[in-house]
Amino acid sequence: MDTDKNDANTVEIVPPIVYMSTVCSAGIIGNFVALIFYVSRKDKSAVTLVPTALTGNDFIGSIVLLATIAGPVHSMTYTNVAACKLQGFLSHVFVMNSVFLLFILAVNRFLNICKTSKWKSIFARRKAVMCNITCTT
Repeated sequence: MDTDKNDANTVEIVPPIVYMSTVCSAGIIGNFVALIFYVSRKDKSAVTLVPTALTGNDFIGSIVLLATIAGPVHSMTYTNVAACKLQGFLSHVFVMNSVFLLFILAVNRFLNICKTSKWKSIFARRKAVMCNITCTT
C-alpha cells in the first residue's frame, strides 16, 4: 500500500528530481575540477584560500544534496530518522558555510577595489583565520 502511494508521489515529482540530479551532478564535476585547479596551484596564498575553501565546501555540499534526493523518491517508505536528520543538518551547514565564505570573498573584493593597500595586509591575516574557523565548524 505504501509503495503504491510512494510510486504515485514519485511520478508526480519526476521533473524536480531530474533537475536536482542534473544540478548536483554538474556541481560535483565542476567543483571537483576547480578544487584540483586550486589545490595544484603553486602560489598558495591568502588570496586563493577562500576560493579553495568555497570550492571544497560546495563539492561536499553537492554530494550531500545529491544524497538528499532519496527523501522525495522514497517519501512514504523512508524510515531512517537519523539519516533524514543528518542529511538536513549537513545540507544547512554546507549552505551556511557557502554563504559565509561568499561574504568573506565579497568583503575581500570590496577592500581590494575600494580601499588602500593597508587594508590588504590587515584582511589577509583575518581572512586566513576566518577560513580556518569556517572549515573547522
